[in-house]
Amino acid sequence: MKLNKIVLNNFRILRGSNELLISRESTQPLTLIIGNNGTGKTTVLKGIQWALYGEEDYRERLQNVNTLALREGEEVFVDLNFDYDGSTYVLRRQIPVQRGSLTAKPDTVDLVADGVPVPREYVQSKIEAMLPKDASQFYFFDGEKIEAYVRDLGWIETKKAITLVLGLEEIQRAKEHLEGLSAELTRSISKELAKHSDLEGLARELDEAQNEFEGLQQEREQLKKQITVDEARIRELEVAVKENETVREKAKLVEQKKGQVRQAEESINDIEAKVTRGNERAYLRVLSSRITMLVSHTQAQLADLDMKRERMLQNIGTVIAYEKVLADPKCICGRPMDEQHRKQIQARILSIPEERGMLEQLERRRVELSDHLQVLTQAQVETKQVRGELETLQLEREKAEQLREKLRVEITDGEREIFSVGDLKKLEESLTIARRDSYVDTKSLSEREEKAETARLRVNEVRAKIDKLKVDDQRLSILKAQQKLVGTLSSASGELHFETYKAKRSRIESEATRIFKLITNKELDYDGLYLDDDFRFGIAARDGTKPPMAHVSPGEKQVAALSFILGLNRYAGHKAPIIMDTPMGRLDNTHRENMAQRLREVGEQIVLLVTDSDLNGPPGEIFRKGAGKTFTLDYKGLYDSHVQDVS
Repeated sequence: MKLNKIVLNNFRILRGSNELLISRESTQPLTLIIGNNGTGKTTVLKGIQWALYGEEDYRERLQNVNTLALREGEEVFVDLNFDYDGSTYVLRRQIPVQRGSLTAKPDTVDLVADGVPVPREYVQSKIEAMLPKDASQFYFFDGEKIEAYVRDLGWIETKKAITLVLGLEEIQRAKEHLEGLSAELTRSISKELAKHSDLEGLARELDEAQNEFEGLQQEREQLKKQITVDEARIRELEVAVKENETVREKAKLVEQKKGQVRQAEESINDIEAKVTRGNERAYLRVLSSRITMLVSHTQAQLADLDMKRERMLQNIGTVIAYEKVLADPKCICGRPMDEQHRKQIQARILSIPEERGMLEQLERRRVELSDHLQVLTQAQVETKQVRGELETLQLEREKAEQLREKLRVEITDGEREIFSVGDLKKLEESLTIARRDSYVDTKSLSEREEKAETARLRVNEVRAKIDKLKVDDQRLSILKAQQKLVGTLSSASGELHFETYKAKRSRIESEATRIFKLITNKELDYDGLYLDDDFRFGIAARDGTKPPMAHVSPGEKQVAALSFILGLNRYAGHKAPIIMDTPMGRLDNTHRENMAQRLREVGEQIVLLVTDSDLNGPPGEIFRKGAGKTFTLDYKGLYDSHVQDVS
């Protein structure tokens, strides 16, 4: 984008029509707009920004209207005439006003390209394509505020703008498009997964239907078997009715078996009595006598052991007494303890048969234990004999019980047979019941067959649905493959975006560093400017450190920011004029002179909004020599400022 002309009509403080022809000379790329504070320099900057991007806030729109023009109901608009990509464009943005107030109608914007109007619905997107609004902050800015670009904070907002300036928005848009496509695929996959959950539900429904069908099949088979049993029962009863005469003989047999049962029960009672008597008379008696004998032997043994214990204690006491006597010079008998008397006492001590007594005690103990063992062995033999007798009786009782149970079963069967064929009336009633049961079972069988057919149809229907959803499963696989591909492309676009940024970053850093060293008066202290992977901008010192920008003076920040902007524009994907409002407010004369020289040498279109004081001394001479067009702002009163061409 290269500006040809700007027309500001009743915009803010500028009254009437104010036309600025912008210099297009490469040898004199500067356009100077000179004015004191409050005469309309910022208005020119705001007018260009508003013409391109508009303003939706009502209060801002109201500030954009010249108050005097509003009273008279005069037109309020800004025209931009510029060249872009080989075509000439005329842009007009206008605020609808009526005498004394703004209308409720929105601003109108019209764009004409080489004499051909661009449809209004496409105007704003066309402008965004030429110079995105977020990127414009690096082309149109307040010089006293540009150091904000190199602060430690605020880079999240400028990251997008830098991307746009470098012409990476196409890659970014492709990445965003791929991310949107990935989200859309995710939604589609979610829908398919929802269907997949339906598939699981259908699988459960199929299992239920199959289980129901199989259950009905089993019931049908059981009913068929039951009907067969019913038919056999009916035939049996029909035969029994005819054979009613045989019941007497069978009744006699039953009575005989009942007598045999009574005999078996008597035999069982006799055996149980014998067992009881055997327990009481034989077994218990034998055990009692043996236990008594064992107790007596044990008591005698304990008494004998007590006696031995007393004797051992006496012997021990005697030994202790003799040992004391040997240690005393005078014996307990009154005699002096000479050598002969001592030997007599020692012989007495040695004569105590301790070990012999202990051996005898052990021998007696062994004999006693052997006697006890014989007694117990005899008791065990006798106990086994009693147990054998009891086991024999138990076997006899079990045989009698088995015989009794067998007879009872035969009696039950006989009585059932007697009932089934013996009583003609009961037989006929049973036959009627059997026929009725057979009818009910046949009817139930018919119902089960109908339900089984319904269940079979349901199974087939659910299987058909499952087959259809399995086809949808193939679509799910395709969607997942597409999502994976889109994810790969999105990652690749991100890498391409970053690699492209890195490729341009080195050139931007080199150009920005070159300009910075030409402008700064501390070129020996600084190594240059840098732009990191997070789009954070700063100054690198020669000692290798990167001082926090909060520690850098406002003037140096302004120089660094301007150098960065000029380096960025050199390799920017979007080309547009640089418009700076008050670019040297924080700079000393040396920096101003260096900056003036650099701006003049840039060769790009630059519009500077400056005060008279900015042009004093050598910096002013350099600016004026590099200016192809010069304008002043003539302030005549409140809301009555005008642009004058003094080139």
